[in-house]
Amino acid sequence: MEWIADPSIWAGLVTLIVIELVLGIDNLVFIAILAEKLPPGQRDRARAPA
Repeated sequence: MEWIADPSIWAGLVTLIVIELVLGIDNLVFIAILAEKLPPGQRDRARAPA
């Protein structure tokens, strides 16, 4: 259980969390940009799964 106190483990975990957040936001922006190019009736359907 000494790995819990290892700072490099926590730094790695924080790094992974930040990367996941950034990529998630990036995906939302990408979907929003693509959805804007659709006809108005289909925009809501394109955004729904996101």
